[in-house]
Amino acid sequence: MSRESIIVTEGVKVNFGDFWALKGITMRVEKGEIIVIMGPSGSGKSTFIRTLNRLQPHSAGKVVVDGIELNDETTLADLKYIRAEVGFVFQLFNLFPHLTVLENVALGPQKVRGASRTEAEAKALRHLERVGIPEQARKYPSALSGGQQQRVAIARALAMDPKIMLFDEPTSALDPEMIKEVLDVMIELCESGMTMIVVTHEMGFANRVADRVIFMDGGEIIEQNSPVDFFENPKHDRTKLFLSQILHH
Repeated sequence: MSRESIIVTEGVKVNFGDFWALKGITMRVEKGEIIVIMGPSGSGKSTFIRTLNRLQPHSAGKVVVDGIELNDETTLADLKYIRAEVGFVFQLFNLFPHLTVLENVALGPQKVRGASRTEAEAKALRHLERVGIPEQARKYPSALSGGQQQRVAIARALAMDPKIMLFDEPTSALDPEMIKEVLDVMIELCESGMTMIVVTHEMGFANRVADRVIFMDGGEIIEQNSPVDFFENPKHDRTKLFLSQILHH
């Protein structure tokens, strides 16, 4: 690979007692690459992306993000650096209900990046503009639709100027009419050169922007390919079954 790898995992395993959620995930992600991870419920997709900023410690193997190895020895300073460099957007927005939209987005730059309140709020407004909802800045999250809340969550992650964005099924909790507005923001992000890993079942999105689609099942990577080959010519029976189930959903 000519570009430089910003994420490298080797044989990553995670267990919860006797249950192995990940059974050895080896993967490289190049700078600026867009990866979509698909797979049935319980296949380990969310667990895997959570190992990439150590929201989920791994039991074995190696995780290196932006040149820093994440493990029990990782210093607090390095961990803080990685958490700031890796934006994470959850299925359920995780916004602070008692803060306004503007305050939610401005919080990280003040707390982690040391920006002044004025700087942080100016930046927050720019990012709210970028996700198309500057007029919601003074409202509280509860006054917004699910699609708007998820766009606030994306703006909040972007306000930290991350190098990498991880999305954990960002549209799965949304009503169908709100999915497009969130995907449109994500498509614009993909076009800006951001490194992104997106766990999603949105095939249209994957087809349009992914450099690679990875299929996980039972804690393992079963298959990976370009979107065209992945959707039109899946090799593995488990992939074929999964795709037929999504298509007829």
